[in-house]
Amino acid sequence: TRTAQGDLLFVIHASQDEFPRFVFAPRNVYEAYAITARAFHLADKYQVPAIILADQFLCDSWFVIKRPFEIPSAVNLFHSTDDDLENPSTYRRFSVTKSGVSPRALPCRGKALVMVSSDEHSEDGHMTEDRFERIKMVDKRNAKLKDMRNEMQAPEIYFGDSDILLVGWGSTQGAIKEAVDILRADGNDVGSLSFADLWPFPIELAGEALQKAQAFFMVEQNSGAQLGQLIRMQSGLHPAGAILKYDGRPFFPIEIVKDIQQHLR
Repeated sequence: TRTAQGDLLFVIHASQDEFPRFVFAPRNVYEAYAITARAFHLADKYQVPAIILADQFLCDSWFVIKRPFEIPSAVNLFHSTDDDLENPSTYRRFSVTKSGVSPRALPCRGKALVMVSSDEHSEDGHMTEDRFERIKMVDKRNAKLKDMRNEMQAPEIYFGDSDILLVGWGSTQGAIKEAVDILRADGNDVGSLSFADLWPFPIELAGEALQKAQAFFMVEQNSGAQLGQLIRMQSGLHPAGAILKYDGRPFFPIEIVKDIQQHLR
């Protein structure tokens, strides 16, 4: 019932089948607002789930922000009408496309017949147990990943050229940055990476900083360093260690400072 970061790997992998999804973890209250709008946009654009992880610490905190909340100037609707379709009478809800995203017509809004099934289906939406149709549909869904990866944003880099990096995600950002400031004031060459976009994992945007560092340490509120596991799976890079807290209380910067000093001795 208190704050934690114990479900990252669960939300990335839990499913009744294989399918792409977005996973975000806002680092502050402004991002909680902006990422929510972005998640709705991306879920509609790619026809996939978008999951936002917000822990209790973030939800119960007070923030002063430098910029006002802004409503998006326009909302893009990724619907297809009869005018968008070459021949509405031959419309297929799950038609195979290069991007993996099929045209989405709305039921009863035109001549296109919308047939949908939650079981495995053919392009026209009818259930099927044909193995070749099954392979085709799985490949179609996975084809979305290429463009989905291009939507991901880089982690925030704070003194990214440092020899030592502290790596975290979500609401631990503030405590990690304050710990970096304390450590640097004491003469340590320490910086940080803080992730908000978690899946598809933006390894191309983070890999260079992680590879340049002599060592990086995970700072997470779970017992298994779950983001560290994700980094290993996606890049083959191994953290030098982890600073973990899972007693339900948020990180205090001095805790991170004391733990990293133990590692650096």
